[in-house]
Amino acid sequence: MVEIQDVRDVLTNLSDERVPDETVTQQIELANTTVENEKAGDIEEQTLEDARLVLAAYYTLNAYATAIERGVGRTPPEISRQMAFWEMMRDTFLDYIKRGQSTTLLPLFAQPATLLDQYDGGDLKGEAY
Repeated sequence: MVEIQDVRDVLTNLSDERVPDETVTQQIELANTTVENEKAGDIEEQTLEDARLVLAAYYTLNAYATAIERGVGRTPPEISRQMAFWEMMRDTFLDYIKRGQSTTLLPLFAQPATLLDQYDGGDLKGEAY
């Protein structure tokens, strides 16, 4: 089962100042619903769990990006790059669970710098959330 901290960890320790636990919980629930409605019948549980985590991360980052955009009027380029990465991951894992192909979660070390580093470095404007 995907936990709040799992989502925060995979998003390079996205702080609860930026995205409250309640928001992450809602995104996990949405990810669970999506996986349950999209999965083929013979999918390994680990693949389903990986898909839940990827979808929850994508939905959480999307919620964060939406809050930033509302606050400053635009989405910072670094957030847009991260969104593109997680959108690709989302599409990949949805394909896996729809067709029943086994997979392992891809390493995330190539992901852009952390949101906290961007905020602290002045690349992100506005409030933390």
